[in-house]
Amino acid sequence: RAHTILCDELEELEQLYEKKVQKGERGLNADICFHLKIAEAANSSVLSSLITMISPDILSMFYKLNRTSKEKLQNTIDEHSKILLAIKDKKPREAEEAMRDHINRGYKASKK
Repeated sequence: RAHTILCDELEELEQLYEKKVQKGERGLNADICFHLKIAEAANSSVLSSLITMISPDILSMFYKLNRTSKEKLQNTIDEHSKILLAIKDKKPREAEEAMRDHINRGYKASKK
């Protein structure tokens, strides 16, 4: 039951993010909430704290560098979908790998 609720909540956040992108918005708050919900589900207060601490820097970086082209936003949607699918299918290794790829892409984009 908890797994179903988590998946439903993550799906809602992902749909909110997609709607924001379709409207031409960045949707960064929905993106951050998606990550926070995963950290919460993992019962990781350290990860939740880390996400909360770095969120202002991530928001600032995206606004300063304008790293939000339609293509990059679609990449984020695709990556979130991959993470969500692995969680739904109860495949933690795949979810971890998908999350690692997602974070690495964001990190590389911040260095350009």
